[in-house]
Formats: sequence, C-alpha cells, structure tokens
Amino acid sequence: VIAPLRGRDVLMTLIGTLGAIGVVLLFFATYRTIRSAVQAMVLVAIGLVAGLGATLALFETVHVLVFVFAAMLVGIVSDYAVHTLASGPATDWAGAHERIDLVGRPITVSMATAVIGFGSLALFGVPLFQQVALLSGVGIVTAWAFVLWVLIPMDKRPKNAGALRAWWIKLEAMRERVKIPAAVAWASAALLAAVSIYGAVKLRYLDDVRAFQPRPADLVAEEEQVR
Repeated sequence: VIAPLRGRDVLMTLIGTLGAIGVVLLFFATYRTIRSAVQAMVLVAIGLVAGLGATLALFETVHVLVFVFAAMLVGIVSDYAVHTLASGPATDWAGAHERIDLVGRPITVSMATAVIGFGSLALFGVPLFQQVALLSGVGIVTAWAFVLWVLIPMDKRPKNAGALRAWWIKLEAMRERVKIPAAVAWASAALLAAVSIYGAVKLRYLDDVRAFQPRPADLVAEEEQVR
C-alpha cells in the first residue's frame, strides 16, 4: 500500500514528471530519433517498476520519501541508456556483441558501485532506508540487465543511419573544440577545494527524523503552554 499523496507529495511528483520530460527532450535532441527517447523512458520505467514491486513484496507500505531518493534512479538509469545508445552511431551500429564489449564493463562497474552505495543504507536498520536500498538496488540491477540483454540487441541500424551518424560526428567535433585553459582548471579546482573545506568545517548532522516532517504551529504552541 502506498500512502495517499498530499500537497508536498504532489509537488514532488510534478518535479519528477518535469525531470522525465527533460530526459526525453535531451535524448531526442542528441540522438534525433523518437525511438531513443522512448527506449530511455522504458528503461527508467522498468527499473522503477521492478524496484517498487520488490519493495512492496517485503514491506506493507512504502514511505513517500522513498520516491524522493528513488528519483535519482532516473539519472543513473538514463546514464546507462546514454552509453548504450551512443555506441550505435559511434560504431556505425556494429553488432550486438561488439557493442556489449564496448559498454558492458563500464556499465557493470557503474551498476556495482551504485548498488553497493544504496545497499549500505540497509545497514542502518531503519525501514525507510531499507526501502530505499531495496527499491534502488533492484531497479538498478534490472535496468543494467535490460540494457545488456534487451536494449542493445533491440537497437538496430536505422534507415537514416547515415544522417544520424553525421549528426553524431558533428556533436563530437563540437565537443573536441571546447578547450579549458589550464589556469581555469586549476582555479576551479582550488575553489572547489576551498568550498569543500569550508563545508566540512561547518558540517552539522540532522539525526532527528521528526525534523523531516515539521509539526503544525498551533500544536507546538499548545505544547509550550503545557510546559
């Protein structure tokens, strides 16, 4: 059972929807095919559905905050689609085995590190974190398997492959023309280091779960009167 949506939950749903629309537009602008955008969203949907199904199989209810953390799956799983679909025009749509050899290892390493990271949340023994770990882990593994054994064999050479490959080569040429001066790179690294050190010094932990759901002002006022 999933708890009903309230105002802030609807807002989170809206943000997730806008993010999905952004992913679709980005894939269409990059790969110039509706098919690529659909493939990316199908991959995301399969991962989320598998993760949610596994979570509901072990927990009676799913906390809405789980979906806030699970929104990161859109970015992680979409990254798998980016690597996979890019191997098409980059290799002139070589055979499935060649493309799997090209992207299989980096995608597998990415999957393993992400699952280990989310899985570590389960060690805290908090149901909310356990749900996040389960949904994310199952969703990521499902998306990884779908990419290697379904998406790559399904991504056949399109009819307008020549035009799509020319567009891809143009994008690659534009990327190669971007040169970052060494001085800018070192200055950026120094700035990031300074900000990181400042953040580490000012870091404070919020370990009170009640702070994630503030109480109504009138209830707080009544509590103060009782005290």
